[in-house]
Amino acid sequence: MSKSTFLGVCRVAVLFMLLAIFGCATSGRFYVPKPIPIKPGTVLKPEYNIVCSVNLINSQTSSQWVSIGDYTHKWSANLLMWTDTAVGLLKDELVKRGVVISEKSPKTLKLSITRVKLFWGFDAIGCTLNLNATTGDGYVVNHEETGTAKDLYESCDTAVSKAVAAMFTDPGIQDYLTTSKIFRDSDGDGVPNDVDECPETPEGVRVDSRGCPLDGDGDGFPDYLDKCPGTPGGMEVDCDGCPPDK
Repeated sequence: MSKSTFLGVCRVAVLFMLLAIFGCATSGRFYVPKPIPIKPGTVLKPEYNIVCSVNLINSQTSSQWVSIGDYTHKWSANLLMWTDTAVGLLKDELVKRGVVISEKSPKTLKLSITRVKLFWGFDAIGCTLNLNATTGDGYVVNHEETGTAKDLYESCDTAVSKAVAAMFTDPGIQDYLTTSKIFRDSDGDGVPNDVDECPETPEGVRVDSRGCPLDGDGDGFPDYLDKCPGTPGGMEVDCDGCPPDK
């Protein structure tokens, strides 16, 4: 086999390999939306006190290219990549509002774009999609939004942006992401329930960072019950926090 023939065979093999990997994405055209920032003040009300941290997860598991429309060309989309755009946009918007994105956060939001459809009108192109959102406590909501523009790319970018914006105004997601949920303080000692080691501290009693009553002399009796608050360290005390001879 000559060198030129060998190179020709290699080129054909590479072409078939690319077709096998990318499938319909290489047989037509495809697009991955770009994140369009949500306009400030359009989705958050002043009383919406958002949590300090959130864990964002792309829950779309399929990386297959799927058909989303056929006009002069066949158009395909990778829903995993589209969801990445939605997650990235949501991350940017939350960070702007002082939220830390962390895998260790007790608050979790799972996102998945499950469907995309293009349609052609008289003087505009439309893009409709469904964004599924699931909170850590099991609340599930689907936001179906449509973007229209003379440009296909702009219509898809707008649809993703509108779907993410809709999440901020959804009552279930608002309820999940407000600080009243994550910082509930049943005994009113200023320490949230999820880290309070003494959850039933009496009202008005001073506590430490663990939410437990202060014990200034370290005798095992909290100051508000200790009748002998200055007991020397290491000394045995009775049920009143006093040395036995008193």
